[in-house]
Amino acid sequence: MRRDQNFNFSTFQRYFIAVAGIVITIAILEFFHSRINSTTVAFIFLTIVLFVATFLGRNPALLVSLVAMLGFNYFFLPPVRTWTISDPQNLVAWAMFTITSIIVGQLSASVKRRAEEAEKQKDEIKNLYDELQTAFEKASETEALRRSEKLKTALLDAVTHDLRTPLTSIKASITTLLEDEKNGAENFRLDNDNRREFLAVINEETDRLNDFIEGMVELARIEAGELNLRQTWSEIPEIIQSALNRAEPFLKDSHIKIMLEKDLPLICADSNLLAEVLY
Repeated sequence: MRRDQNFNFSTFQRYFIAVAGIVITIAILEFFHSRINSTTVAFIFLTIVLFVATFLGRNPALLVSLVAMLGFNYFFLPPVRTWTISDPQNLVAWAMFTITSIIVGQLSASVKRRAEEAEKQKDEIKNLYDELQTAFEKASETEALRRSEKLKTALLDAVTHDLRTPLTSIKASITTLLEDEKNGAENFRLDNDNRREFLAVINEETDRLNDFIEGMVELARIEAGELNLRQTWSEIPEIIQSALNRAEPFLKDSHIKIMLEKDLPLICADSNLLAEVLY
């Protein structure tokens, strides 16, 4: 957070503090006048001007420079307590002090003002960055929600399809068997082989439906972080064979050829879940 270097003083308070500070400094230095030289006094006055310019502003520093100039002449340059400067060297020193104090005060105030402007620009850039970041986050949230809804729709369609397929087969087989039973022996249409075939379809599709439901339960456990892996040392061919056994009802008319490297190492994993991943 940017610090206010003017301490929130009013204009009158800043001028009063500046003048009071230089007057008190003159009084203290005048008390020790016999122990310090004019060069030390000039350096202290310049320090006061620099301090005022930094913390109270340019105009109070200009006023302090003028007061310091008068005090330097009246109290510290011979003949003291007069406005006359008898020594030309002291006149040059007084003039240089006056010019230096004014320049130092103005430069210090200018540096302070530029620092405040730079800090203000920094705050504006930070605020702009925060606004842009907030806008991007909102846009990202909106896009994430849109994609989430799209994914939910696709997932619902897939689940509906996977549920409808075995249910349709089961329904058709049961309906056929019931119709055949309803017709009676005199209108017998299905022989034992056909009936066994329909019963096999019902059994297979029921197993398929049960596997699908178990898969959904496992998926819910994974999302909830409650899936417990039963890791054991297993052979890769056994895992592949387990997956083929699961898919056997749908591979009756297909020829599957498995090609594996010899002497494959054992893997430590949940073989059942890996088989489910394969099918």
